[in-house]
Amino acid sequence: MKALLQKDFYETVTSMRAVFLVILIFTAVSLLTPASSIIIPYLVILPGTTVATILNLEEQNGWMVYAGTLPVRRRTQVMEKYLYGALLVAGGSLLALLIQWTYTFRGQAEFQPAVSFLSYLSIGLMAPALLLPFAYWLGAEKGRYITMFLVIGIVMLVLTQSRDSGTILPASVPVWAVFPACVVIYLVSMFLSMRIYEKKELTR
Repeated sequence: MKALLQKDFYETVTSMRAVFLVILIFTAVSLLTPASSIIIPYLVILPGTTVATILNLEEQNGWMVYAGTLPVRRRTQVMEKYLYGALLVAGGSLLALLIQWTYTFRGQAEFQPAVSFLSYLSIGLMAPALLLPFAYWLGAEKGRYITMFLVIGIVMLVLTQSRDSGTILPASVPVWAVFPACVVIYLVSMFLSMRIYEKKELTR
């Protein structure tokens, strides 16, 4: 598991510099522009989509076939992807939390760290939860288009909420109930991906 996490980290660093550049630009804009809280959802959702992109790259370069020769079960490989996705989402959520904290110095919003962090995690976890089963099922080529449309849909919904109320979740929605539900959905998605990947025939 540790070696798989290291592999994905190296692949993220070497193959996805553009993602880091986008996150850096979004962070700079959020810090420098007073009315830029609508950018925060991107910082939460974008990291979660990275793991699906890694999966697509692995299929294209033949890693999946090679991994089949290693003493690592397929369900372990899937579990690692979900763990890595959760770590990326947590990192993006911490970054968004830091940005929101800076807004309090401008008198723009009341800062509730726990509520904000859990709301960021809830939204962020939904990206890999929705994307990964499609990526395992349809493969890299078709999964890429599904990924694109799902990400656009999630971002548009979250941005609409952010523009209207300034928060990433509606004020009427209790985050203490939403977060456990999102965790359950994430786990269900993981087990679904395991079933799909265990039955999938791998070809180069």
